[in-house]
Amino acid sequence: MQLGNWKSYEETEERIRAMDGTEELFGLTSISASQLSRRVNALPSVLPRQLFLDAVTQLNKLTSNRKGIPSLGRLHLVDSSSLLLGPTLGKWTYFTKHSNCVKLHTRIVITDPGTAYPDMVIPSTGNVDDREVMLNLVVDPHATHVMDRGYVDYKKMDHWVENRIPFAMRIQAGHKANMIKS
Repeated sequence: MQLGNWKSYEETEERIRAMDGTEELFGLTSISASQLSRRVNALPSVLPRQLFLDAVTQLNKLTSNRKGIPSLGRLHLVDSSSLLLGPTLGKWTYFTKHSNCVKLHTRIVITDPGTAYPDMVIPSTGNVDDREVMLNLVVDPHATHVMDRGYVDYKKMDHWVENRIPFAMRIQAGHKANMIKS
Protein backbone atom coordinates (compact mmCIF):
# COMPACT_ATOMS: atom_id res chain seq x y z
CA MET A 1 0.00 0.00 0.00
CA GLN A 2 2.81 2.40 0.88
CA LEU A 3 4.65 2.02 -2.42
CA GLY A 4 1.55 2.89 -4.41
CA ASN A 5 0.56 5.59 -1.92
CA TRP A 6 -2.76 3.83 -1.55
CA LYS A 7 -4.70 4.90 1.52
CA SER A 8 -6.70 1.79 2.40
CA TYR A 9 -7.14 -1.91 1.71
CA GLU A 10 -10.25 -1.02 -0.27
CA GLU A 11 -8.26 1.29 -2.56
CA THR A 12 -5.55 -1.36 -2.87
CA GLU A 13 -8.19 -3.93 -3.86
CA GLU A 14 -9.59 -1.56 -6.47
CA ARG A 15 -6.16 -0.78 -7.94
CA ILE A 16 -5.10 -4.43 -8.06
CA ARG A 17 -8.36 -5.42 -9.78
CA ALA A 18 -7.73 -2.71 -12.38
CA MET A 19 -4.38 -4.26 -13.35
CA ASP A 20 -4.66 -7.07 -15.88
CA GLY A 21 -3.18 -10.39 -14.76
CA THR A 22 -2.47 -9.56 -11.12
CA GLU A 23 -4.81 -12.18 -9.69
CA GLU A 24 -3.14 -14.85 -11.85
CA LEU A 25 0.33 -13.53 -11.00
CA PHE A 26 -0.29 -14.02 -7.28
CA GLY A 27 -2.24 -17.26 -7.76
CA LEU A 28 -5.53 -15.87 -6.44
CA THR A 29 -9.03 -16.50 -7.69
CA SER A 30 -10.21 -13.19 -6.23
CA ILE A 31 -8.96 -10.26 -4.19
CA SER A 32 -10.78 -8.42 -1.42
CA ALA A 33 -9.83 -5.80 1.15
CA SER A 34 -10.41 -8.27 4.00
CA GLN A 35 -8.17 -10.87 2.32
CA LEU A 36 -5.43 -8.27 1.93
CA SER A 37 -5.71 -7.30 5.59
CA ARG A 38 -5.45 -10.93 6.74
CA ARG A 39 -2.53 -11.65 4.40
CA VAL A 40 -0.59 -8.55 5.46
CA ASN A 41 -1.12 -9.36 9.14
CA ALA A 42 0.09 -12.92 8.53
CA LEU A 43 3.33 -11.85 6.80
CA PRO A 44 6.45 -12.71 8.75
CA SER A 45 8.09 -9.53 10.02
CA VAL A 46 11.44 -10.61 8.54
CA LEU A 47 10.03 -10.52 5.00
CA PRO A 48 10.17 -6.72 4.47
CA ARG A 49 13.70 -6.66 5.91
CA GLN A 50 14.84 -9.38 3.52
CA LEU A 51 13.20 -7.64 0.55
CA PHE A 52 15.03 -4.43 1.50
CA LEU A 53 18.39 -6.23 1.84
CA ASP A 54 17.89 -7.99 -1.51
CA ALA A 55 17.05 -4.67 -3.19
CA VAL A 56 20.15 -3.02 -1.68
CA THR A 57 22.34 -5.89 -2.90
CA GLN A 58 21.00 -5.46 -6.44
CA LEU A 59 21.38 -1.66 -6.32
CA ASN A 60 24.96 -1.98 -5.05
CA LYS A 61 25.79 -4.32 -7.97
CA LEU A 62 24.16 -2.00 -10.52
CA THR A 63 25.89 1.14 -9.21
CA SER A 64 29.28 -0.22 -8.12
CA ASN A 65 31.15 1.46 -10.99
CA ARG A 66 29.62 4.90 -10.50
CA LYS A 67 31.91 7.58 -9.11
CA GLY A 68 29.42 9.82 -7.31
CA ILE A 69 29.09 13.58 -7.69
CA PRO A 70 31.78 15.25 -9.85
CA SER A 71 34.53 16.73 -7.64
CA LEU A 72 32.95 15.18 -4.50
CA GLY A 73 32.81 11.46 -5.22
CA ARG A 74 30.35 9.04 -3.64
CA LEU A 75 28.34 10.47 -0.79
CA HIS A 76 26.63 8.80 2.15
CA LEU A 77 23.99 11.03 3.72
CA VAL A 78 23.32 10.08 7.34
CA ASP A 79 20.18 11.25 9.12
CA SER A 80 17.22 10.03 11.12
CA SER A 81 13.47 10.42 10.92
CA SER A 82 11.04 10.13 13.79
CA LEU A 83 7.62 8.55 13.40
CA LEU A 84 5.08 9.37 16.10
CA LEU A 85 2.82 6.51 17.10
CA GLY A 86 -0.52 6.64 18.83
CA PRO A 87 -0.95 5.87 22.52
CA THR A 88 -2.44 2.39 22.00
CA LEU A 89 -0.08 0.81 19.47
CA GLY A 90 2.92 2.88 20.49
CA LYS A 91 3.24 2.01 24.17
CA TRP A 92 6.38 -0.02 23.48
CA THR A 93 8.01 3.09 21.99
CA TYR A 94 7.53 5.36 25.00
CA PHE A 95 9.44 8.60 24.39
CA THR A 96 7.88 11.26 26.60
CA LYS A 97 4.77 11.55 28.73
CA HIS A 98 2.79 12.71 25.67
CA SER A 99 4.66 10.99 22.85
CA ASN A 100 5.50 7.52 21.53
CA CYS A 101 8.09 7.48 18.80
CA VAL A 102 10.07 5.18 16.49
CA LYS A 103 13.25 6.50 14.92
CA LEU A 104 14.73 5.34 11.62
CA HIS A 105 18.47 6.05 11.39
CA THR A 106 19.20 5.97 7.66
CA ARG A 107 22.16 6.09 5.31
CA ILE A 108 21.44 7.25 1.75
CA VAL A 109 24.01 6.43 -0.96
CA ILE A 110 24.52 8.97 -3.75
CA THR A 111 26.19 7.11 -6.64
CA ASP A 112 25.82 9.81 -9.30
CA PRO A 113 23.85 13.05 -9.77
CA GLY A 114 20.68 11.12 -10.62
CA THR A 115 20.86 8.07 -8.35
CA ALA A 116 20.29 7.83 -4.61
CA TYR A 117 18.98 5.00 -2.46
CA PRO A 118 18.95 3.99 1.20
CA ASP A 119 21.37 1.16 1.84
CA MET A 120 21.06 0.93 5.62
CA VAL A 121 18.25 1.63 8.06
CA ILE A 122 18.59 1.07 11.80
CA PRO A 123 15.25 1.24 13.64
CA SER A 124 15.12 2.29 17.28
CA THR A 125 12.79 3.81 19.79
CA GLY A 126 12.70 7.61 19.82
CA ASN A 127 14.91 7.94 22.88
CA VAL A 128 17.99 6.53 21.11
CA ASP A 129 20.37 9.37 20.32
CA ASP A 130 21.65 9.61 16.74
CA ARG A 131 25.23 9.45 18.02
CA GLU A 132 24.61 5.98 19.47
CA VAL A 133 24.17 4.39 16.03
CA MET A 134 26.40 6.49 13.81
CA LEU A 135 29.45 4.21 14.07
CA ASN A 136 27.31 1.60 12.31
CA LEU A 137 26.39 4.06 9.54
CA VAL A 138 29.73 5.82 9.00
CA VAL A 139 32.16 3.08 7.91
CA ASP A 140 33.06 3.35 4.21
CA PRO A 141 36.48 4.92 3.56
CA HIS A 142 35.55 5.33 -0.13
CA ALA A 143 32.60 7.68 0.48
CA THR A 144 32.23 11.06 2.13
CA HIS A 145 29.68 10.88 4.94
CA VAL A 146 27.50 13.97 5.32
CA MET A 147 25.75 14.56 8.66
CA ASP A 148 23.77 17.20 10.49
CA ARG A 149 24.68 18.78 13.81
CA GLY A 150 22.86 16.10 15.80
CA TYR A 151 25.84 13.82 15.16
CA VAL A 152 28.57 15.95 16.77
CA ASP A 153 30.76 13.63 18.85
CA TYR A 154 34.45 14.53 18.94
CA LYS A 155 35.67 11.05 19.94
CA LYS A 156 33.85 9.51 16.99
CA MET A 157 35.22 12.22 14.69
CA ASP A 158 38.74 11.36 15.91
CA HIS A 159 37.99 7.69 15.15
CA TRP A 160 37.00 8.57 11.57
CA VAL A 161 40.08 10.74 11.05
CA GLU A 162 42.36 7.96 12.38
CA ASN A 163 40.63 5.42 10.09
CA ARG A 164 40.67 7.77 7.08
CA ILE A 165 36.88 7.83 6.77
CA PRO A 166 35.93 11.13 5.08
CA PHE A 167 33.06 13.12 6.58
CA ALA A 168 31.45 16.54 6.55
CA MET A 169 29.29 17.70 9.40
CA ARG A 170 27.30 20.83 10.08
CA ILE A 171 28.16 22.14 13.51
CA GLN A 172 26.74 24.88 15.68
CA ALA A 173 28.54 28.21 15.92
CA GLY A 174 29.59 27.55 19.53
CA HIS A 175 31.66 24.46 18.59
CA LYS A 176 35.36 24.78 17.93
CA ALA A 177 36.83 22.79 15.08
CA ASN A 178 40.17 22.42 13.34
CA MET A 179 40.04 21.90 9.61
CA ILE A 180 42.03 18.86 8.48
CA LYS A 181 42.86 18.61 4.81
CA SER A 182 44.37 15.54 3.23
